[in-house]
Amino acid sequence: MPDPFNEIRPTREGLLARLMARLLGEQKKRVTAEITPVVIEMGHGFWLTENEHLQLPLMPQLQSAAEEAAGAMALGIGIGVDTGFINLEALEWATTYSYDLVQGLNSTSRAVVEKALAEYIATPGLTLQDFTDMIAPTFGPIRAEMIAVTETTRAYYEGGAIAARKIMMDTGIEMVEIWNTSNDELVCEICAPLNLTARYPGPQGDYEYGWEDGPPAHPRCRCGVTYEFP
Repeated sequence: MPDPFNEIRPTREGLLARLMARLLGEQKKRVTAEITPVVIEMGHGFWLTENEHLQLPLMPQLQSAAEEAAGAMALGIGIGVDTGFINLEALEWATTYSYDLVQGLNSTSRAVVEKALAEYIATPGLTLQDFTDMIAPTFGPIRAEMIAVTETTRAYYEGGAIAARKIMMDTGIEMVEIWNTSNDELVCEICAPLNLTARYPGPQGDYEYGWEDGPPAHPRCRCGVTYEFP
């Protein structure tokens, strides 16, 4: 079965990339605003607030992507799915996952900022612009695009899985997950061996056989999963 997300993916990736570019740019401004002639350390409280700055706008985007994927998957299968169930499950997933996501993103950002800050303090003659240049890639468009691609893949997989669970609940028929690499990953050492491999449901509704975790398999992974009846 063709990947049901191929047509909608570019729009979703673009939306998320623009959002991440804005969020990271705003975060960079807040970071540099903390650097004064008498340097103050950016402590735990600063980054806790940053978690909120990122999670609040990201969560609804992830929820929307998961809902979009659930609808596309159900349409591809040809079986209707209760949108109320989809919305609730997507909201619960996006709320939990967005918290973990921003924790990881800000952990990386904080490590970069602290390393640059230590160098800024220890090196005579370095200016605020030097500090800003050191941290710029972490808050730039390349990282924003990487996050957008990776998290679109994740949201689409989760949304498809939500719809599949509902279909299996309603019909009593198990479904098989088929890994599909995208065209730009046909030579990927991680994803290429997984292409068209299947994962089969276990007795408790979990997937006991086949590959362990669904896409993304790595940053910028664009792989997807389709569902078939055995």
